[in-house]
Amino acid sequence: MRVKKLITHRAAQVAAVAALMAVAAMVLPGAAIARDCAAGATGSPAARAATPQERVKDPAKWKPVHEAIIERMRLMPDADLVFVGDSITAHFSDEGRFERLPGLAGRKALNLGVPGDQTENVLWRLDRLDLASLQPREAVLLIGTNNLRGDDTACDILAGIAAIVDRMRAAWPKARIVVLGILPRGEGMRFAAERRRDVNDGLRELAAGRGFVFVDTTEAFLCGGGNACGYFQDDLLHLQPAGYERYWRLLRPVLGGN
Repeated sequence: MRVKKLITHRAAQVAAVAALMAVAAMVLPGAAIARDCAAGATGSPAARAATPQERVKDPAKWKPVHEAIIERMRLMPDADLVFVGDSITAHFSDEGRFERLPGLAGRKALNLGVPGDQTENVLWRLDRLDLASLQPREAVLLIGTNNLRGDDTACDILAGIAAIVDRMRAAWPKARIVVLGILPRGEGMRFAAERRRDVNDGLRELAAGRGFVFVDTTEAFLCGGGNACGYFQDDLLHLQPAGYERYWRLLRPVLGGN
């Protein structure tokens, strides 16, 4: 059993380093993100965000959510639109938004978001879900803002997102995959702004080669560098209803099923 675990861990490390090297190869030469990726591909903690990791913190909060997702998947095997991500995604379906937003109402939409998740947690979760039981026409990913709280570089986060996209593509080969850029956050919308921009720039460059559609959310949510538009809650991270309506207006035009 110990040997099997070592082999699995080694395979995850190899896959993570491969994701980092792919990112380094596909972003624009000379860009800051490319330099980060080229350096990180040979170092050790750089692969953390792209290596599946069970969340240790607050299991009483996230485990019931994970179990509920398994049940929702069982009840909706014919879902044609799937959302993957953290709390911003998880709360998108609150207040009946899936049932009333124009272009979303009437669709068989399934929300797999879990509050607090980072890229490595999503990878762990996807590896434990029966993704093949679903064959959605479209899948939407928004992840990475929680990685900004720690010391993950832009390259780390980008490699983690790329690894998630690869999991989704392997499970749903015919689906249109849409990846949204990390939303601005914090006082003056400046929290980890440079890393966030680098991740989003990297996603834009990766989109064609990785086979996904990228939607940059930055300008739509900056609102003059503050919260004058009322998109964010008081924590300047989570979205108000107006923020979700803005989010959907950005996303809806790139989805083919509405």
